[in-house]
Formats: sequence, C-alpha cells, structure tokens
Amino acid sequence: MSGTLTISDHIEISGDFTHTSGVVDASGSTVEFQGYNATISSGDVEFANVIFDNSGNTTIDGELTVSGDLTIERLGNLNGDNVLVHGNVTTTDTSVGGTATIELVGTGDQTIDAAGGTGELHHVEIDKVSGTLMISDHIEISGDFTHTSGVVDASGSTVEFQGYNATISSGDVEFANVIFDNSGNTTIDGELTVSGDLTIERLGNLNGDNVLVHGNVTTTDTSVVARPRSNWWARATRRSTQPVVPANCTTSRLTRCRAR
Repeated sequence: MSGTLTISDHIEISGDFTHTSGVVDASGSTVEFQGYNATISSGDVEFANVIFDNSGNTTIDGELTVSGDLTIERLGNLNGDNVLVHGNVTTTDTSVGGTATIELVGTGDQTIDAAGGTGELHHVEIDKVSGTLMISDHIEISGDFTHTSGVVDASGSTVEFQGYNATISSGDVEFANVIFDNSGNTTIDGELTVSGDLTIERLGNLNGDNVLVHGNVTTTDTSVVARPRSNWWARATRRSTQPVVPANCTTSRLTRCRAR
C-alpha cells in the first residue's frame, strides 16, 4: 500500500479506531473519541489534538501519541497502554478511572489545568527532557503520580490525591496545596513536599516516606494510620511564618506531627 491519508478538521470517532498500515498525517486535525467501550489501536499515527468525550471504557491498544493538546471532557475508564502527550492537558471530568497512564513527554512548556475549575486524571507520569510543566487549578489524581524527569511548577494549584492504594513518587516536585481524600493505602515513594497547606479529608493508611509541609495541616479524618517511616513534618522555612512548634497541626487525628 502507498500514499498518505490526511485527516483534517474536527473528526468525531464514535466507535473503534484501528490503524493497520499506511502513512497518516493528522497534523491539521482535532480527533474526538466518543466511542462507548471502544478500542483505539493507532499504531504509529500521531494525532494533533485529541478530545475524549465518553462515559464508558476506552482501551488504548499500543501507545496513543498526541503531538498537540489533550482535552478530557468525559472519560469513564481509560485502560491499556500509555497516552503520550506533547502539548497541554485539560480535564473537566471529575470521575476518571482505569489502568492507563497519561504521560507528559513534551520538549517545550506544557500545562495541566481544569479550565479554571476542577478536573481529574487517573495515573499520571511526567517524563520531560526540557521545558516546564505548569500545574494549575484544582487537579484530582485518582491513581498513581510519578515524576520521572522534568521541571514542574505547581505553585498555582491544589492537587487532591484520591487514589485507592496509590503511590505518589513526586521526586523534586513541590506542590502548593495538597488534599488527601481516599480511604485506602497511600504510599509516599520519596519525600512529598507541600509548600502550602495540607488538608486531610479521608486517609486510610499513609505508608512510605515523609510528607514535608511548609504551611498549615488540617485534618478532619479520625482514623489516620501512618506506617513506620511516615511522618508529618511541619517545617519552618524562610517562605513560611509558621511557628517552629507544631501549633499549626489542627488535628482530629494525626499519628505523627512534628516541628522541624
């Protein structure tokens, strides 16, 4: 087979998408996947801009590459392989699940936002060789969060970790404000740094490494358990006017709350 298939304009796909062979140029298009319980087998096709707008299961068979922006309007469960995004990610859905990972890999500046409101992502990985990823608005993470490489500016955001039995591997990322709202196990792989305030609405077991808090700690959960290595550190820094004693730990129950 020879020749090139060019995809242009705004194309809605309400079923499966399968690329078996052939050259595809989708650089001038926005492709909107609306299929309920659909499978996307895109092969080596690189989509420009992609929109997810469905409430069922979407399965990624082989990686899905988005050279432009990814917008999540509705997305029930995203399963299968990774979605590689070179542009921005905007989510306005607050109930995203599944097994697939959205991986930010762009070489330029990128953003994760919720269009000024609240939006959710499930598994997220940041693996950038250059450029800065800016996280803004209220972003809910219902799965794992992994920072592999790249500069991240989360100073304008509130990140809410909702993942049941999730792992947070944040590396050198400093989150502004953080909320814990889940009843399962949360594992901190490497220290988690919160430059603003930490709020605990629900938190079953907190396992792994330390949570370093530069702002205030407020908890309304009465059954928090921190496993051996996990501590709440109220850290006084030049960026904070908080006291060195842990007076800013407003607590229904904190297993460990120390000043540092």
